Amino acid sequence: MSTRSQLTKDLNDSVTALLGKRIKILLKNVVKLETKGDKTENRVLVFSPCRLFLLTAKVPTRIDCHYHYLEIKGIETRKENTLSFLIGDKWYTFVCQNGEVETMLHALCAALQVIFPGVPLQQVVDRVSVDGFQQIIPDPPPQPPCGAFSTQYACMCDYHGLPYREEVSWDVDTIYVSHNTRELSLKDFDHLEPKDMVPIISALEHNRWFTGFRAANVKLTHEAMDRILHVFSRSITLESLTLHNLSLKADFINRLCTAITSNPNTPLNALDLSNNPTIEDKGVCGICTILTKLVQEGKGISHLNLSQTGLSPKGVALLTQTLANLRPLTLTYLNLSGAAIREDINGLLSLLAEPNAITHLDISNTEIVLDTVFGALLRGCSTSLVHLNLSKNGFSVKKSKEMPPSFKQFFTSTLSLKYLNISHCKLPMEALKNLLLGLACNESTVGLDLDLSCNALGAHGAHVLESCIHGVRALSSLDISDNGLEGELGGVVAAVGKNKSIMELKLCRNLVGMKPKHITPVVESIVHTIQEEDCPLQMLSLTDCKLKSEIHPIINALGSNQCLTTLDISGNGMGDLGARLLAKALQTNCKLRSILFDRNNISLQGFADIAYAMASNYSVVYVGCLLHDVLPCMKLSPEKTEQALSSIYKALYRNSDPNNTQALRRQHVFARLQDIAEGGDLTTPIQQKLASASHEVASILQKHVSGRVDEMITTAEELCGQRVMSERLKSDLRASVAPRLVVDQEFLSSVVVTQPTTQLSLKASEMGLTAATHLAEKITDEVVDLLNKTQTCLVGGKRSSTPDVLRTMPRQINDPLHPLKLEYLNLATPQLINRRKSLHSRKLRPNSVVDTVSAEHIPDLLPSINNSPQDQSITDSLDSVCEGAGQRLQHLVKGRPKRLKTRAPSRPNHPNSFPDSEDLDSTDNQSTASEMSSSITKPRPWSTIDKSDICSEASTAANTPDSPDTPSILSEGDKRSVRDIAASINKHELDSKVT
Repeated sequence: MSTRSQLTKDLNDSVTALLGKRIKILLKNVVKLETKGDKTENRVLVFSPCRLFLLTAKVPTRIDCHYHYLEIKGIETRKENTLSFLIGDKWYTFVCQNGEVETMLHALCAALQVIFPGVPLQQVVDRVSVDGFQQIIPDPPPQPPCGAFSTQYACMCDYHGLPYREEVSWDVDTIYVSHNTRELSLKDFDHLEPKDMVPIISALEHNRWFTGFRAANVKLTHEAMDRILHVFSRSITLESLTLHNLSLKADFINRLCTAITSNPNTPLNALDLSNNPTIEDKGVCGICTILTKLVQEGKGISHLNLSQTGLSPKGVALLTQTLANLRPLTLTYLNLSGAAIREDINGLLSLLAEPNAITHLDISNTEIVLDTVFGALLRGCSTSLVHLNLSKNGFSVKKSKEMPPSFKQFFTSTLSLKYLNISHCKLPMEALKNLLLGLACNESTVGLDLDLSCNALGAHGAHVLESCIHGVRALSSLDISDNGLEGELGGVVAAVGKNKSIMELKLCRNLVGMKPKHITPVVESIVHTIQEEDCPLQMLSLTDCKLKSEIHPIINALGSNQCLTTLDISGNGMGDLGARLLAKALQTNCKLRSILFDRNNISLQGFADIAYAMASNYSVVYVGCLLHDVLPCMKLSPEKTEQALSSIYKALYRNSDPNNTQALRRQHVFARLQDIAEGGDLTTPIQQKLASASHEVASILQKHVSGRVDEMITTAEELCGQRVMSERLKSDLRASVAPRLVVDQEFLSSVVVTQPTTQLSLKASEMGLTAATHLAEKITDEVVDLLNKTQTCLVGGKRSSTPDVLRTMPRQINDPLHPLKLEYLNLATPQLINRRKSLHSRKLRPNSVVDTVSAEHIPDLLPSINNSPQDQSITDSLDSVCEGAGQRLQHLVKGRPKRLKTRAPSRPNHPNSFPDSEDLDSTDNQSTASEMSSSITKPRPWSTIDKSDICSEASTAANTPDSPDTPSILSEGDKRSVRDIAASINKHELDSKVT
């Protein structure tokens, strides 16, 4: 009689009532449990999805004991119709009827296959000794999402006696699956209690989906740390382990070493223990043991990050010597930053000098002398190295010592280098020169990102950069921030503009504290560089330069700029006026995609101006975080601030729409040329061509999807079997899915025809407008040159009416505020110039009147009040004589003549004496004649003529008889011509010499 028949209805109902509805019963069977000797007792053995229950065979029944499947350490069938389980240190033997052993083993294996799909029973249970075991194992079920992580997590919650968090399963089954993420990060669950981390970690023990584990910046309990060790002692799929900033100590590293070495099938090849400064040298031995295990018995080590782990020179020497002895050809990533290497560098040099596959090397802040490293890099890393970080180290202190030849040879021979960081190294000039010359000779390296920031290069470094950087074609990005280049920065920027490969330039903090006289040339150089037609710069950073109003020319140059796509002017304090100029630039610029302008002391008015400008801008999609400037505005007027920011971000969202047609900017030159550029029917032929191509695209898409469906049905047939996937079912599946495979013609027309046609038409218009602008500029320049030549020919033969005595004086006053030229009084009338501006100046927006006119620049308008006819005639005569004066007079009243004398002089006039005149406008003709004679006999250039001389000569010229219409300011007895005065002076000098 079968024991199953002994499971009466009352006993069955009692078992069901005891376990309740929450526990699913897979199998329940009445068995005999062996006790002491040959004695047996009846028990009810119940198999649930996760646990094994042993109940009494009486009504009402009770639970005698229960065990989780993971507590089973061994399974044996010692005798016929007996089944034994090793749980802990105790064996439980059950006597069954014929065929019931296979039934119970099948139920157990089926339950384990649901929890751990695809995992052999021998990996879950250590000891399995069952005859005919392979025939008992059921077929594996279909692979669920993330390798049944949710089921494993629920199983581990039951194993540890912790509550099941449904959100964990949802996050993994939804987020991780959608992104195809194979690395489990505890950062996704750090909002839970620390104890809830234990089952999440334990679920990785037999999971086949995840290949990496990351715990960074989270607080883990001792139990959670123990579970990490247990998981890596048994996992056969986890290839990477990241334990970042967990305050690990050397004891944990040694235990980790024991766990990894005890796993004979570990696939681990990436180890990250960074930012755990308490590991120190005590944990180096454990790390070396792990590396030896992985290189000699495993897949090798490919990623090793030990930055900021508190290693001393002795510990680093042991580690690097171990790596040098192992010669891991699979190592591609090595990070030892923050370790104190100092002079114990032989092990590292031995590792780097051997042929290796390292692509990422970070030895920053290791206190090594960089002169000694490049010889090893040249021998072993010149072909594969991509990322090299040497920052915060130093070079040899001997200034007169030349750099070793290997330094320059490495940069000449490197083939794959893409990033080089030599910041904070106090780079010697000789090293900088060899670095640039080596890269200039390298024809294989392209797209290199070079960071030379914070090296205190100074003027000497600027000269080296200016002379070498234009020939370094390997660079695509250059960072020379915070180098104290002072006024020499302008030359460096100009040299960078000549390099057609550099697309990113960072000049952060280089202009802080610079003298104003040096800032202007630098700003002008930047403006000139970005205005070049063939300028390759796409990104410019001027962060924290504190330029204030000095940045206005750069902002004005953005309006017509056609090269920059990213601009960072944060931390310059440009204020609301700078924001207004930026708004004007954004209204015309159609190239910028990203602009950062926080920390500029912008108020609500500035944000309102930018919001207004963004309504007309269709290219900017990113403005960064405006936190620092927005917070004060939110305190003063939160509603208006929110409104301005909302307008800005709505415009950004509009611009980021892929269907947005970017507005082009027309220039105010040759409108007919621009009409021709935008004319023509390009849309129709493009649409016709794309419409014919859309049918071919639809057919390709249809074939592709149909092929995928057929492959899905074939896979389902392999998983479910032919009995389930009959021909009828397959036909029904194809028929039911067919309507879902029809390509939407409207969607296809939009993607293949409409959108490409719009983009191509826009590009054609943009190219046409660019060509029209270029042609107009060139033609205009040619016309201006021809007009200038014609003017020169027409005016060149006309004789000037200027007296010979004043021929050496300039012809024109360039200062519009000169007191003798009153055109500046008509402030509402624009000053028209004869000569057309250059191409660069035409592209720049003129300075704002708010920025240029201040109390210091307002001219004195008092001279215009004097309406005396005599003074007016005097002023007109002075204007006619001194029209070319290039320097301003000190006082506007200097040109006013004194009143006529009505009394005779107290002292007689002696013709042989030349008294010194205390007043510049004295009527003493002897002094005037002396000055005129001196100017005739020995003419001086205009730069040496003093302002007082100008007034004296102007006064004398005004009293000469060559101007009959000019009223004389000399007395009747003193009227003489200039020639008479000069003749008398020459005669006097000749008589003096004879005497």
